[in-house]
Amino acid sequence: MNSSPIATQSRKGVITMRQFVLSATLLAVGLALGCARDVELIDRTQANKVEKSIFDPAQEWFFRATVVGTQFNQGLLFEGLEGEMDRIRWRIEKDRLIAYRSYEWLEGAEQTTGTVHFEGAPVAVFAILEHFDVQRGYNPATGEQDNVL
Repeated sequence: MNSSPIATQSRKGVITMRQFVLSATLLAVGLALGCARDVELIDRTQANKVEKSIFDPAQEWFFRATVVGTQFNQGLLFEGLEGEMDRIRWRIEKDRLIAYRSYEWLEGAEQTTGTVHFEGAPVAVFAILEHFDVQRGYNPATGEQDNVL
């Protein structure tokens, strides 16, 4: 079978055209995947928010009261006066964050209710100014979540 040089050239041209199209397609797909990044989360919640989970009653914290301001006529108190270090556990209520002593002064001297976590005397109370839920935004037309908190 004699093949003419023209048929061989055209056959080579078809093969190289397929290879070119295939390599161009792979290059385009590679560029598209290489440039794709995860969309970063945009946080539009208020500054200094605190997760509620850090106040888990199973965790124990250390607390020390410090005087940061006083009247000039106080004889016993002065700025910078520090109390003793206490071990505390937190309890969250609707409008207060309460720190309770997590140990008994004398073993067995204080009444326990049989709860898992002992709540001793309150050591500090902080006002909770507001609560809010952190939720992701969504597209109302499709219902899918977006990247905005």
